[in-house]
Amino acid sequence: AGADGNSADFGGFLPEQLAELASPAEMAAGSKPSMPLENVQMLMMLAGRDTALLHSLGVNPGMLQQQLAAHKAAAKWAATSTADKAAQDLAKWRAWLKRYQQRLQQEADADVSPELRIAVMNATNPRLVLRNWIAQHAITAAEQGNYNPTRHLLKLLRDPYNGHAHLEVTVTPGAAAAAVAASNSPAGVETAGKVGSGVDVMAQPPLETDVAAGAAVGVAAAACST
Repeated sequence: AGADGNSADFGGFLPEQLAELASPAEMAAGSKPSMPLENVQMLMMLAGRDTALLHSLGVNPGMLQQQLAAHKAAAKWAATSTADKAAQDLAKWRAWLKRYQQRLQQEADADVSPELRIAVMNATNPRLVLRNWIAQHAITAAEQGNYNPTRHLLKLLRDPYNGHAHLEVTVTPGAAAAAVAASNSPAGVETAGKVGSGVDVMAQPPLETDVAAGAAVGVAAAACST
């Protein structure tokens, strides 16, 4: 591609991709820790003195490191403006797409046909990737006696490269709400279709954090502060 207007946005792909990216506020929400920073620091001091006591509280050093990393990430995104993130995203995606263009040109020079390249990519990159929050939908539905979502997910996962499979996973609205509340990871089945009551798995995953996930850490911190 030459240095014209069409190549600047890579045939329209770049603006469409940039529009799908999370905002700084969404990134901050997705990084939100489940316990206050002072509690994390207090428990880390305890970990250095008495790991047995820490474990007796249901907490381990790995959990504390995750919480500390979440605080750092949330602070980073809170200090990032929308304009700054947009500029960073644009620069990074442009650089990657230019490298990808060069790779495609190398393959074209080696007489690799577009059809072969697409076939190899489709055989290597699954259309469906199971993520925690979609799995939680199926789990919650199964706990309520509805095993259909689990059966359908299993069917899809047996052939994740199938580009023609029906990829809608249905759960009841109650199970969907419970799944979002129980899920601790902003991820899901990355594929087309909707899940349950209008949950679009092609859109950005839900940013709701699991209050219960931090309960053990929070209780431990409260116990240490009393």
